[in-house]
Amino acid sequence: MVPARLADELWLLAHHDVTGREHWHRRIAGPALAGGLLAELLLRGDVTVHDGVLGVLDRPLPSERLQRSLFDRLRTEPGRRQVRAWLDVLSDDARDGVVTRVLHAGLAQQVTRRRLGRNAVIVVPTDTNHVYWLVVRLTSALSSGASMRPGDVLLAGLAFAVGLDRVVVRSHRGAVLRRLRGLVDALPRPAQEVLAETEAAVARAAVVP
Repeated sequence: MVPARLADELWLLAHHDVTGREHWHRRIAGPALAGGLLAELLLRGDVTVHDGVLGVLDRPLPSERLQRSLFDRLRTEPGRRQVRAWLDVLSDDARDGVVTRVLHAGLAQQVTRRRLGRNAVIVVPTDTNHVYWLVVRLTSALSSGASMRPGDVLLAGLAFAVGLDRVVVRSHRGAVLRRLRGLVDALPRPAQEVLAETEAAVARAAVVP
């Protein structure tokens, strides 16, 4: 099994570890995962963000296929610079891209289930323990005050931004929220902007008729 990347882990948090049932409305999956993919490039040092404008840095192409495709697209379309615009555009393909990646990585599998009298193919996490320990990793760090890697702070911030806080927070919600706000405030400004822009993109998607 290939180690999960940030957007992969966001996808895992958004799905029941046994049934594959989504914890979010499918309408917001696109912008949520698009935000996760931009966060991956930000963590790699491929892009930066300043006042809502995306900057693509002079870096070698990422080795991972989905990251490479995204990075190449960002640098070959210089006319589109606003993070908001990029999130809206990337939302169309982000879900399919991440689903393909988690399947290839062995983090998820396709299963056939009987629904409403017909067979349906759904994608479910492969390892329930992997999802369990992912939740435990975030919940424990947020609840205990333990140090967190920037990637985990971004993942937790994205989870809250896209409405998955109920998956991560099991108790002491107020204290956990205060802790997360402090951690997010300590992130570099570009990371804070990616979180804010993703939350705004999800909110826009949620109200589309």
